[in-house]
Amino acid sequence: MKRSLLLSATCALLLAGCGGGEEAQVTVHQAPVFLRGDPAPFEIRLAQGDEPLTDYQVTATFTMEKMDHGEMIYELTERGEGIYGAPVAVPMQGEWVIDIDAEKDGRTIDRTLTADVRGG
Repeated sequence: MKRSLLLSATCALLLAGCGGGEEAQVTVHQAPVFLRGDPAPFEIRLAQGDEPLTDYQVTATFTMEKMDHGEMIYELTERGEGIYGAPVAVPMQGEWVIDIDAEKDGRTIDRTLTADVRGG
């Protein structure tokens, strides 16, 4: 089944302590989908320019603005080349806010993404 996802970065902060002031990018590598309670893969990519950012501790917090499903917090594990992911199980389709927090050696990256999650 075709998966549709609309993502937009809504917050941009600089990577603390990096030389040259180049902004870190957080992009969705594999979009979340709704699978009726079953977990589905979700992955992001951290990079600065063309270079992947590795060895970060990354969490993704999923919330739904229009309905109260609480917060779902996932620890993302590094999969190589700046890719971090975890299986996630969202309770319904719709617009989700995904707060990404990454930390390494006192440097932080905080981004907020929105996702229009559909069935997979």
